[in-house]
Amino acid sequence: MVYDSINQGRRVDVLWPDDRWRQHGGKNHWGSWLPDGRQGTVVHFWCPSHPDRRYRSHVDRTILLLEMNGGNYVPVAEAGCHPVDDALTEPERVVDV
Repeated sequence: MVYDSINQGRRVDVLWPDDRWRQHGGKNHWGSWLPDGRQGTVVHFWCPSHPDRRYRSHVDRTILLLEMNGGNYVPVAEAGCHPVDDALTEPERVVDV
């Protein structure tokens, strides 16, 4: 599942680690480009009930923030991703969406 509109800056949205990532992190920036069936590098995550608001998900699942296609940032449900190499750890982990 791709969260393609949590970059709108609404109170219910997640807190982004970088404003440029937020600006490039939704369908309002991607245009006709779609992240489906691609690989990305994990650059951040949000998880439910995290004590630090910068890492707290707004839903009851972990969301990974992937950098894809040279500058698009894609928030996806962790459950829908598959590691490309199990030896890598965050933030260098590459996953298939």
